[in-house]
Amino acid sequence: MRPLHLLVTVTLGVTPVFGQGGDTCAIAAPISGTGQWTYSNVGATSSGFTGASAACNATSLNTGLQDVFFQWTATTNGVFDFNTCQGNYNMALDVHAGSGCSAVCVGANSAPCCPGGARVVVGNVTAGDTFLIQLSEWTFNPFMHTGVLEITDGPGIVTNDDCSAPLPLLGTGSFPLDRRRASTSGFVGGN
Repeated sequence: MRPLHLLVTVTLGVTPVFGQGGDTCAIAAPISGTGQWTYSNVGATSSGFTGASAACNATSLNTGLQDVFFQWTATTNGVFDFNTCQGNYNMALDVHAGSGCSAVCVGANSAPCCPGGARVVVGNVTAGDTFLIQLSEWTFNPFMHTGVLEITDGPGIVTNDDCSAPLPLLGTGSFPLDRRRASTSGFVGGN
């Protein structure tokens, strides 16, 4: 009697591993409301996505390196603080109004926080508005990082929050500055 030999063919699908957060603007991980979400760009690719903005393009030395994306939906009206201040490594943080790859930059890592991390504040948000959040390396890093994205809400925007309504200063001296509730305008002075 001859031994019976079976030939079995197996097809394996390989899915990239990029941790928490979507690897491109097209597959952003959905989140909503306020709270904290873990992100990881371990194994992430570099998208080059800028949200059609020179301001967001300038946030990192090399745009969108090893970036991950979240698609955030506001559940209330107000001012929202997006930050990675819980971490110990300064990731680039860009916030884009809208959804997916058609979202447009509204804020780019304008207010760093310690010990590392980035912060963008966006005002005049209405419940149901969506924002694409992009977290990326400042420069290419073979080790990559895991951290926490935190989204909080707060009181209204300051009155001189836009370049069209600056606060006039008279004379010389010291003037108080508090930008904790200011939104990120993206103003670059035509440069």
